[in-house]
Amino acid sequence: MKHWKGIAGGVACTLTVPLALGGAPVAHAAGAGGGAEAPLALVGELPGDVSLNNARFTVRAQPASEIDEAVNVGEVVPSLELPAELVKVEGNEFSLGVRPADLGDRFIGSDGLATVSVEVYLPDTNSISVTMASLRLVDGKSWSDPNHVVETAKSGAGVRAAAPVASKPVRVKMKPHPLPSAVTKKATRSAAARSAGDVGTQSAIERLLKTSNRTAVIGATYPIGDQKASMFHGSNRAITYGAAVNYSSWTASGSKSISNGYEFTWASKKSMRSHRTQVRYGLYSHMNKDGIELYRTWRPIVETGVTGEATLSSRPTWNKKAAHCGTLPTGSWSRTSSSGKSYSLAGGVKIKKVIGIDLSTNRNYASNSKLTYNLSSSTRKLCGNNEKPGLAGKIAQYRN
Repeated sequence: MKHWKGIAGGVACTLTVPLALGGAPVAHAAGAGGGAEAPLALVGELPGDVSLNNARFTVRAQPASEIDEAVNVGEVVPSLELPAELVKVEGNEFSLGVRPADLGDRFIGSDGLATVSVEVYLPDTNSISVTMASLRLVDGKSWSDPNHVVETAKSGAGVRAAAPVASKPVRVKMKPHPLPSAVTKKATRSAAARSAGDVGTQSAIERLLKTSNRTAVIGATYPIGDQKASMFHGSNRAITYGAAVNYSSWTASGSKSISNGYEFTWASKKSMRSHRTQVRYGLYSHMNKDGIELYRTWRPIVETGVTGEATLSSRPTWNKKAAHCGTLPTGSWSRTSSSGKSYSLAGGVKIKKVIGIDLSTNRNYASNSKLTYNLSSSTRKLCGNNEKPGLAGKIAQYRN
């Protein structure tokens, strides 16, 4: 178990209020520097040969979805910079605590979701690493990975009364990338006249440049013979979509969880198919205090309510693993349990034509996020890809 060292152990963090060019200034957390202990929210890991002793962290809360959706192209994102003492380090890992009271309704949505971005600048190697992740507020006082929260009989689909499967903070892996030399020279010159510790190679302003609606795969069904399968995507169901960062080329980094504001049931069909949503992504420019761009990111903003499907041509061979299969009676079978593995697809977000790579999707099961199979006397075998069907991330139907 890690015993995290505080900021006094050598980690610096930029906490000055930047002037937002053409927009509102970035806010500071209420009660920064004191108050109740911050519950653990996120654990980050860099490669084993990276030391964080001299690292500089910039940590911000992104606005709640309701506010984030209202940011127009050309405007600055109204983020909240978090206090330095919330970051603790040990070796190549760091932890982030977040006090819910510091965020409030502007940074915790009505769905209980909050999103934080973490920027780690390593001055010894002039390299940077950026990620983002969403957190789920549980019982108003602690945080959980949104993909490890289950419904309770009391809360139903309600998220604020949901219970975590376990005390499970979000875990992220980060990789340093050298800042382009041209950017470094500009940022260094812009910082020359500043007071000690005010570093021009750290971001202070995030501006929305443009948006693009992208297709994302959130599930798949594999019926067989004359049997049919369907999927239900219910209102207020959170799905986690990948994000990307560009220092000199695009790479996947971090994710954001989004709760939808609609529901849709795909018709029962015999065909194998993927089930899809449309997600609005934003391209953001991240600049230092002088408006010099350090890097860019693409991240999800909102589901648009448009759904789709695509026919799949090949059946998976999960039935080769008998331990992951089961033969059931005839009837209708649905996967609704959140306590098993979630559906995930590394290339689920179809954005390759824009940035050269696709991004990930991750969706947990629930009563308002389920798959349904019809089982006949000869097609009663269900198999999961990584567990028994009621606990697996993906499920397919086979002949007995």
